[in-house]
Amino acid sequence: MGLTRPRLGQLQTTTSAFDDPLVVLNNGATGANNKDIGIVFERGDDQNRVLLWDESADEFVLANSTEQGSTNGDVTIASYANLRVNSLTTTAGSVASLTVNSAYTLPTVDGTDGYVLTTDGAGNVTWSAAASGGHTIQNAGSNLTARANLNFDGTYLVATDDAGNNQTDVTIGSTVVTTTGTQTLDSKTIDGGSY
Repeated sequence: MGLTRPRLGQLQTTTSAFDDPLVVLNNGATGANNKDIGIVFERGDDQNRVLLWDESADEFVLANSTEQGSTNGDVTIASYANLRVNSLTTTAGSVASLTVNSAYTLPTVDGTDGYVLTTDGAGNVTWSAAASGGHTIQNAGSNLTARANLNFDGTYLVATDDAGNNQTDVTIGSTVVTTTGTQTLDSKTIDGGSY
């Protein structure tokens, strides 16, 4: 049975329990909606939190606000509040998207097996085939040009400074692999011994 009597503009109580499975806010509204609708969480001396439908942005928000529940229009949002969930699911379709940190919008479909997420540097994230072949080592987005910028731990990959040729020689450490006989690696032949 709905809460219909007494009809009050404001109901104050210490503890409330409603048998109704649904609660209607902004009941009796007619015509086009022109105000925010939601719930204010009073936090005493700390800034309040609001969970509301932001009519002007056309979206649900969880926000920090000085709102006391008296606004009949646009609620002033100081900033957006954090939300922690176990999992988040968006509905498939052309309008479903997930934007991270107001910067990256993730693809709305799953990628092909083996594909990786890539960005164009402007916030557009797409699935792309993983790069094949070698990799360019970079420092702060620029190709390395100085020999001293490339460092290894000396166990598996050993870097030796070859100042005479203005280069760094990179070799595989002796503890990486032991082989006997003739082995072919990537069209290169190693003849016997330990390497």
